[in-house]
Amino acid sequence: MELTLEQALQKGVEAHKAGKVHEADRFYTAILETNPKHPDANHNMGVLAVGLGKVEEALPFFKIALEVSPSIAQYWLSYTDALIKLDRMADAKAVLAQAKSKGVQGEGFDQIEMKFSSFSSKGSNIEDLSQEQLNSLVNLCTKGHYQEALEEAVKLLIEYPNSVSLYNIIGAANKGLGKLDEAIESYDKALSINPQYTYAFINMGIILAEQGHLDEAIASYKKALSIDPNFAEAHNNLGNALQDIGKLDEAIVSYTKAISLKSDYATAYYNIGNAFKEQGRLAKTIEAYTTAISLQPDYVKVYNNLGIVLQHQGKLKESSEAYTTAISLQPDYAEVYNNLGINLQHQGKLNEAVDAYNNAISLQPDYVAAIEHLFSLEIQLPDVLRKKNNTTSNPIKSTSILKKSPKFQILQAIYSFLKARESQTRIHLTNFNRCIVEIGDNLSADDKLFCTSYATFLNRLTSKTLTDLRVTNSNEAVYHLGESHCLSFAHLKINIRGLRYKIAPYITFGAKAFHFSKKSDDKFKAITKAQFDAIPAGSKLFISFGEIDCRPNEGFVSAACKLKRPIDHLISDTVKDYLCWFAEQNLNKNNDLFFFNVPAPVYSKKYSVEINQKVAKAVDLFNILLEKNALDFGFNIIDVFKFTVGCDGFSNKTFHIDSNHLSGDAICEIEKQIGR
Repeated sequence: MELTLEQALQKGVEAHKAGKVHEADRFYTAILETNPKHPDANHNMGVLAVGLGKVEEALPFFKIALEVSPSIAQYWLSYTDALIKLDRMADAKAVLAQAKSKGVQGEGFDQIEMKFSSFSSKGSNIEDLSQEQLNSLVNLCTKGHYQEALEEAVKLLIEYPNSVSLYNIIGAANKGLGKLDEAIESYDKALSINPQYTYAFINMGIILAEQGHLDEAIASYKKALSIDPNFAEAHNNLGNALQDIGKLDEAIVSYTKAISLKSDYATAYYNIGNAFKEQGRLAKTIEAYTTAISLQPDYVKVYNNLGIVLQHQGKLKESSEAYTTAISLQPDYAEVYNNLGINLQHQGKLNEAVDAYNNAISLQPDYVAAIEHLFSLEIQLPDVLRKKNNTTSNPIKSTSILKKSPKFQILQAIYSFLKARESQTRIHLTNFNRCIVEIGDNLSADDKLFCTSYATFLNRLTSKTLTDLRVTNSNEAVYHLGESHCLSFAHLKINIRGLRYKIAPYITFGAKAFHFSKKSDDKFKAITKAQFDAIPAGSKLFISFGEIDCRPNEGFVSAACKLKRPIDHLISDTVKDYLCWFAEQNLNKNNDLFFFNVPAPVYSKKYSVEINQKVAKAVDLFNILLEKNALDFGFNIIDVFKFTVGCDGFSNKTFHIDSNHLSGDAICEIEKQIGR
C-alpha cells in the first residue's frame, strides 16, 4: 500500500527521532521526489544534514522551506542557526532581521539575539572573510601547507581584524607547525571576539589534551557543549578525554550522545569500541568496530584494533584477515606488521612471523616492541633456523633506544646466559636495574612479571659458584628443552651412563605441558619442534615442562575451577597427550629422552593452606602419571621430586634457588640417577 505524503512525513519524523537517519532520509527524499517544494520535508532534510555535520548542504533545504512557508518560526531559527554554525554571522543577522520584518517571533529568537550581542560587543568590524577565502585557507591546512596558510591568514587579518574564522585557521596552522602555545593564543583571541565560538573551545581542548592537561581539555569541551549541546564532535572529544583519565562509563555516555546526533560518525563508533575494549566487553567492541568499518571501509586503525580483539578471543584466522586488510589499505603501517607477527607466531607460523616483524622494523627502525618480539622469538629458535632466516648469532644490535628498554635488557641477559656469557649476562642485568631506576616501571603487567622473574632467577644463577661444574668446550652435548627451568643446569657438565656431556639449553618461553597436549598447533609446539628438528638424531635430550602447569594461578588448580572438571582428569589427559606429542617428534630420530618430573612445591604464604595443599596434590599426581606413562613410551624419568621434598610434602629448600626453580647444585643428585 502506497503512503500519502503526510503518512510518509510522519514515518520520516518517527525514524528521525529514533536516530534512524538513513530511514528518515529515505522517506524525506521520497516526498521531495513527488513534491520538491514540500516545506516540512525540505526543513527536515536540512535538520538531518546539520545533524550529520553537513551544514553547508542544509542551507538550500532551509531556503526552500522559507520560500514556501515564511511564517513558520522554526524554519527561520534552523536557517539562522546553520549560518551561525558556519560562522557567517553577517548573513545570520540579515536572516534574523528578515524574519522580524515578517512579524515572526518567539523564545528561540531571543536566544539567538543573545549570541549576536556577545559577538557584536567586541568590535564594530564584524564582517568575516568570504567562504571562498575561508575554503582556500582550509585547503592549505588540509594539504599540510601550514606555514603558507599561516602567512595568508595573517595578511587577511589586516582587512578582517575581528574574524574568528581567521584566528581559528591561525590556531590550526600553528598546531600543525607544532607551535601549541601560539595556537592556544589564537583560539583565546577568537573567544575574546566571540565568546560563543564553539570551534575555538573544541580546538583548544584538542591541544590541551595533547599536552596532557586533560582536566582543562574536559572543561573546554564542556564550555563548547554549554553553547551548542548538539555538537557531535564536542561530545566525541569529551569522550576521548574522559577515557584518557579512566572514566570509561562517562566516556561511553559521551560517545553515545555523539552517535545519536550524527549516526554516520565512524570515529565515534571507533572510540566507543576502544572504551568497550578497555572494559573487556569484547562483543560490544566488535559490534562498534564493525559499524565503523561499514561507515568508513578504509578506516585502517579500526581493522588493526579489530585484529587485536579477535586475537584476544583466540580467533587467529579472522584476526589475521583484519591485519591483512589494514596492510592492504596502508602498506607502511608498522604497528599492524608487528601485530600480524604476534598473530602468526601464535599460529606457529614462525618464518612468516619473522618476516612480519622485519617489515615492521624496516618501516620504523626504532620500533622497540617489534624488535623485542623478533629478538624474543629468535632467542628461542635454534642456530640452524637463525641461519635459515639470514640472522646473525646475535640478531639484534643494541641502540640507544633499546638500552633504555627494561625488557630488551632482560632478553639480552637471557640470550647471553644461553650462550654461556655470564659476564655479559651480569652487565645486562645491571642495565635492567638502571632502566627501572632512571626511566621508571612502565611495563605492562605481563612484561613486568616476565622481567622481574627472570631478573631474580638470573641474578641468583650468576651469583652461585659453579665453576667446577662448568664446561666451556665439549663435543658431546645433552640438549635440555624446557621453559625457564632449562637455565638451571645450562652449560654444566654431567655424567650419563659413564660418559661426560655438556648441557645445552633450548628455551621456549612460557610453555606448559598443557600446550603440547592440545590438538591445535601453536607457537609453543612450533618453537619446540624447530628445536627438536635441529638436534642431531640419536642425541640425548632432557625435557622439563610441567612445573608451570602445577602453579596455583596458571595451571591445573585454576583450570579445574574454570572448566568445572575434576583435576585428576585434567592431569591425566594432559600427561598422556604431552608425552604422545614428544613421541611423535621422536619418530625416526632415535633420541634418548629424559623427562624431568616436577620438584616439590615451595609452600607459598600468599595462598591459603587449602590452595597450597591442592598444589602439592597436583604435583604428586602429575609425577605419578608422568612416570607411569613415560615407561609405556620407553622414556626415562629424572625424579627431582625425590630429593626436593620434605616431610610435609613441600620443598625441603635444599635445592630451590627461588620459589619455582632448582639451582645447579641439583645436578649432583640428578647424576646419581642417570650417571651409571
